[in-house]
Amino acid sequence: TGIAPRIANVFAFAISPVDGNRVWAMGIDMDYTSDDPAHGRHIFLSDDGGASYRAVVDEAPGVKLINGPTMAPHPVNRDVLYFVFGTHFYQYGTDVFRYDAGTDALTMEHNGQNDVNAIAFSRRDPSVMYFGLVNR
Repeated sequence: TGIAPRIANVFAFAISPVDGNRVWAMGIDMDYTSDDPAHGRHIFLSDDGGASYRAVVDEAPGVKLINGPTMAPHPVNRDVLYFVFGTHFYQYGTDVFRYDAGTDALTMEHNGQNDVNAIAFSRRDPSVMYFGLVNR
């Protein structure tokens, strides 16, 4: 992790509903070198409304960052972002990642549902998360 590149190909954005200056972006650092284990793929974080970014999550073994992942900021905690990796191939299911910028902690839980393409939270109880699924 580190500062953002001069040039990035960004595939997805998410803005915190708690703090509009907190912007998350998933993209490829176009300045990456061949020795970069993340192959330039990162989730970047901005605290100034998108004027500058820093890499906070890198693609790594066990952390697959695809083009345009489903990303959802937590509805009451500005530090937390959820994102997914999943596919219907081989009935893989979906990995649901939780990144906490306050503690720099990344956790993952595997879900048996294939192709999660949306995440929403209950307005009454923000600890309740809903998944939108592709109907196959």
